[in-house]
Amino acid sequence: LSTSAQKDNAINLGTPADWDGCLEEVNSAWKKKKDSVVSVKILVSEQYMSTLRAMRGKKKPPGKGKNPPLLDLDNDGSSVDDEDSAVIEKENKSLMELEKSLKLCQRCGPSKYCKINHAGQHVNLTFNQRRGWALALGHEMHGVMLKTPPKGDLFSEFHTPQSDKTLSTSATQMPLNSPYMLMYGWPPMPPMPPMMPPWMVPPVYQAPATPVTPTVGEKRGELSPSELDHDTWPTYPMIVDFLTKLDASFPKCKLSVYIPQFEAMDFYNIDELRSLSEEQLMKDFGMSLGNSRFLLSEVAQAVQQVERKKRTRVE
Repeated sequence: LSTSAQKDNAINLGTPADWDGCLEEVNSAWKKKKDSVVSVKILVSEQYMSTLRAMRGKKKPPGKGKNPPLLDLDNDGSSVDDEDSAVIEKENKSLMELEKSLKLCQRCGPSKYCKINHAGQHVNLTFNQRRGWALALGHEMHGVMLKTPPKGDLFSEFHTPQSDKTLSTSATQMPLNSPYMLMYGWPPMPPMPPMMPPWMVPPVYQAPATPVTPTVGEKRGELSPSELDHDTWPTYPMIVDFLTKLDASFPKCKLSVYIPQFEAMDFYNIDELRSLSEEQLMKDFGMSLGNSRFLLSEVAQAVQQVERKKRTRVE
C-alpha cells in the first residue's frame, strides 16, 4: 500500500482470505487518509506470468533470461494439491480461531482485533499480523499459541526486548564464581558484600582506569584502505529477503512462514543455515522433507555465488 511504512511486510495473496484482508487494509488506510486515494502495488512472479501467457497462447515480451518452469494452475487433483488444500484449510481454521479470540477484549469490543503489547497498550492487529500469527499456529510453530504470537519484526512490540532481558538477568544471575570466570583462568573469589567499595576488589576483576594502547612492537602490519572497506565486499543475503524471493518464484513452498522461527533462534543470514541438516529443519522447524531439501539446495547455490564473487575480489 502507498500508505505503508517502508519496513512493513507485503501481504502474500495466497488465498481468497488474503485478498479480503488486503481489501480490509485498503479500506482502513482510506479512512485514515480521510477519503484520499490509496494506491496498491501488486507484484506477481515472472514464473506465474509466464504460465498465464502460455495458457493464453501469448509470447513472452523481449528480454534477457531463460523462461522459468511453468506452474500447474489447473489443479488436477494430485496428491500434492490435496496436501496443499489441507494445509490451506488448516491455516484458514487457525485464522478464524485467532480472530475470534482477539475480538474478546471488553474494552475494544468485537469490532477490533485487540492484542495488548508489552507496554500495556491495546493494539488493533493488522491483517498481515493476524495472517502471520495464523500461519505460525497452522504450522504448529514452537511457542506460538492463541495468546502468544510468534517472534519477529511483525510482533516485536508484543515481546520483551532482548536487551532488557539481558540486562535484568546478567545483573542478578551471574555468580562471581561462574564457569565463564573459571574458563578464562580467573581464580575463585568469595562472595562480595552488596556495598563493597571498588578499592576492595582485586585488580583482576577491575577494568583499567585508562584504555591500554599497544606499544610500537605490538602493532600489526598496516592494512590498505581497500582491505578495511568491508562494506563493498559481497555479503550473504538476509534470510527474510531470501525466503521472500523464493516464495515469489515457488509459492507452493511457503518458506516465508519460517522467517519468525529463524529470527527467534538468531539465524539472520543464509550462510548460517549451512550448519543445519534436513533432519534439524524437519525436527526443530517443522519443515517437510521436500521443503528442507529444497531450501538447503537453494542456500548452497546462493552461498557459492557470493563466495565466487569474494574470490574474484581477492584475485
